[in-house]
Amino acid sequence: MSGTDSSTDLGLDLESLLGEQDPEDCAHIVRRSGALGAGALITAAAESGMEVVALCGYRWVPKGHAPDDLPACRRCVEIWQSLTST
Repeated sequence: MSGTDSSTDLGLDLESLLGEQDPEDCAHIVRRSGALGAGALITAAAESGMEVVALCGYRWVPKGHAPDDLPACRRCVEIWQSLTST
Protein backbone atom coordinates (compact mmCIF):
# COMPACT_ATOMS: atom_id res chain seq x y z
CA MET A 1 0.00 0.00 0.00
CA SER A 2 1.37 3.42 -0.91
CA GLY A 3 1.54 6.43 1.43
CA THR A 4 -1.24 8.10 -0.53
CA ASP A 5 -3.59 5.16 0.00
CA SER A 6 -2.99 5.07 3.76
CA SER A 7 -3.59 8.82 4.12
CA THR A 8 -6.79 8.44 2.10
CA ASP A 9 -7.89 5.61 4.41
CA LEU A 10 -7.02 7.75 7.43
CA GLY A 11 -9.01 10.65 5.96
CA LEU A 12 -12.06 8.44 5.52
CA ASP A 13 -11.75 7.17 9.08
CA LEU A 14 -11.45 10.70 10.47
CA GLU A 15 -14.36 11.87 8.34
CA SER A 16 -16.57 9.06 9.62
CA LEU A 17 -15.61 9.84 13.22
CA LEU A 18 -15.91 13.62 12.95
CA GLY A 19 -18.79 13.66 10.49
CA GLU A 20 -21.40 12.13 12.80
CA GLN A 21 -24.55 14.23 13.00
CA ASP A 22 -26.49 14.72 16.19
CA PRO A 23 -29.99 13.45 15.28
CA GLU A 24 -31.58 16.47 16.96
CA ASP A 25 -29.54 18.84 14.79
CA CYS A 26 -30.73 17.64 11.39
CA ALA A 27 -33.92 17.25 9.38
CA HIS A 28 -35.13 13.68 8.92
CA ILE A 29 -37.15 11.90 6.24
CA VAL A 30 -40.16 9.78 7.20
CA ARG A 31 -41.92 7.20 5.09
CA ARG A 32 -45.51 7.91 4.09
CA SER A 33 -48.17 5.99 5.97
CA GLY A 34 -51.13 4.67 3.99
CA ALA A 35 -52.96 7.57 2.36
CA LEU A 36 -50.97 10.14 4.35
CA GLY A 37 -47.92 11.62 2.69
CA ALA A 38 -44.86 12.29 4.82
CA GLY A 39 -45.76 15.96 5.37
CA ALA A 40 -49.34 15.15 6.40
CA LEU A 41 -48.06 12.40 8.71
CA ILE A 42 -45.67 14.81 10.44
CA THR A 43 -48.42 17.44 10.80
CA ALA A 44 -50.85 14.89 12.26
CA ALA A 45 -48.17 13.58 14.62
CA ALA A 46 -47.35 17.10 15.80
CA GLU A 47 -51.02 17.86 16.46
CA SER A 48 -51.57 14.65 18.40
CA GLY A 49 -48.18 14.48 20.14
CA MET A 50 -47.47 11.17 18.43
CA GLU A 51 -43.95 9.90 17.80
CA VAL A 52 -42.70 9.37 14.24
CA VAL A 53 -39.79 7.26 12.99
CA ALA A 54 -37.28 8.55 10.45
CA LEU A 55 -35.81 6.32 7.76
CA CYS A 56 -32.57 6.25 9.77
CA GLY A 57 -34.45 4.95 12.83
CA TYR A 58 -34.44 8.19 14.85
CA ARG A 59 -37.71 8.65 16.78
CA TRP A 60 -39.16 12.00 17.83
CA VAL A 61 -42.37 13.96 18.32
CA PRO A 62 -42.54 16.68 15.64
CA LYS A 63 -43.06 20.26 16.76
CA GLY A 64 -45.31 21.12 13.82
CA HIS A 65 -42.95 23.16 11.69
CA ALA A 66 -40.59 22.22 8.91
CA PRO A 67 -36.94 22.31 9.97
CA ASP A 68 -35.87 24.41 6.96
CA ASP A 69 -32.84 25.77 8.80
CA LEU A 70 -31.39 22.32 9.55
CA PRO A 71 -29.19 20.20 7.29
CA ALA A 72 -30.67 16.94 6.01
CA CYS A 73 -29.81 13.75 7.89
CA ARG A 74 -27.21 12.06 5.68
CA ARG A 75 -28.34 8.56 6.66
CA CYS A 76 -32.01 9.33 5.82
CA VAL A 77 -30.94 10.74 2.44
CA GLU A 78 -28.82 7.65 1.69
CA ILE A 79 -31.72 5.34 2.55
CA TRP A 80 -34.21 7.44 0.57
CA GLN A 81 -31.90 7.43 -2.47
CA SER A 82 -31.52 3.64 -2.26
CA LEU A 83 -35.32 3.27 -2.09
CA THR A 84 -36.02 5.59 -5.00
CA SER A 85 -33.29 4.48 -7.40
CA THR A 86 -34.26 1.61 -9.65
